[in-house]
Amino acid sequence: MFIKLITLIVLILVVVTLVKRGKNKNSVADKSTPPAVVDESMKRCAQCGVHLPVAEAQTYQTLHFCCNEHKRSYLEDQDH
Repeated sequence: MFIKLITLIVLILVVVTLVKRGKNKNSVADKSTPPAVVDESMKRCAQCGVHLPVAEAQTYQTLHFCCNEHKRSYLEDQDH
């Protein structure tokens, strides 16, 4: 009977310790700084219509293109 009581007490202490460690890890994660906000605006290619992030777009005046080839092709078509 005495061994069962000691085993139960040790088991309870282990569970309490693990729960406290879990709470500490969560509180540290909550206090960390949030990731930097990245502008994920999407633009439409004036030539083919595909949408792509503004950071990857080729621009000409107010127009956006998915690649230099489409930019060149669009501008050539506008000249004719």
